[in-house]
Amino acid sequence: MKAWKATSIALLAMAGGAAIVLPAAAQQAGTQFMGILGYRVGPYGANGAAFFTGLLDYLALVNERDGGINGVKLSWEECETEYNNAKGVECYERLKTRSENGPTAIHPMSTGITYGLIDKAPADKIPLITLGYGRTDATDGRVFPWVFPILSNYWDAATGIVKFIADKEGGSEKLEMARHAGEEYLLERHLINRLSTGDQVDDWITRFTYPVRWLYSAMNATDYFRAAALRDGVAPDARLTEAIDLVRAARQPDGTWLQGRTLPGAVWFEIDVKEGEPSPWLTFSGTRVLDWWDAARA
Repeated sequence: MKAWKATSIALLAMAGGAAIVLPAAAQQAGTQFMGILGYRVGPYGANGAAFFTGLLDYLALVNERDGGINGVKLSWEECETEYNNAKGVECYERLKTRSENGPTAIHPMSTGITYGLIDKAPADKIPLITLGYGRTDATDGRVFPWVFPILSNYWDAATGIVKFIADKEGGSEKLEMARHAGEEYLLERHLINRLSTGDQVDDWITRFTYPVRWLYSAMNATDYFRAAALRDGVAPDARLTEAIDLVRAARQPDGTWLQGRTLPGAVWFEIDVKEGEPSPWLTFSGTRVLDWWDAARA
């Protein structure tokens, strides 16, 4: 148990980075190499300076007090990301070459940097440890086998918020009633139409883009109802048919969905492809929606 606990804590200790590489205890033969993506400066530097100082002190303690983990010493190298996504990816690319097999794992300590690395980790076979941040649905290891959300994620935080509201409003049953009332409002309109005329609300219904941000579309609406039906253990509602047809019509012959016109606004790091290119994220959402719908009707 003691060895397991030490191993777990050491894996949690791995932090992400890019740009300035600090002198290391690293790359020593026969050691467990930790590539540390740190941020001691930048917008989140006040938090990072304390965290990464403590992290390095802990790794040194494990070496001095315990002789490493199971007799294997730890080595490490820190790369400064400034909590910047592009620099985080740069640091990852640099640190993954510092030992023969790459780092044991990477702990990006940043949701943005995690998104930048989530497609790289499977190709490089480097686990990503995301402690309370990152892409939340990476909790499903069947889809994201190289991402390891530890202890908590954004869904856990949202669950806490919902539970607090339920306690204030008289119980979760009332919240369930409110959720179902909202769903019924959309279902009466087949998710995409005006109740008064039956006409499609607007052309943004078929504007499929990722990241979604504030945009409502047939794809993210049907993906919500997929998740809601699975949670409630019910079959898909037939009133989803028109919206499902729009999602299906947008699928390309090769099974992908193309990125639509992306939403305006400055970003640190582009998460998905440019307009008109096959989008991995839209393809992921569209495929699981149609698989769910078709399986229920098989």
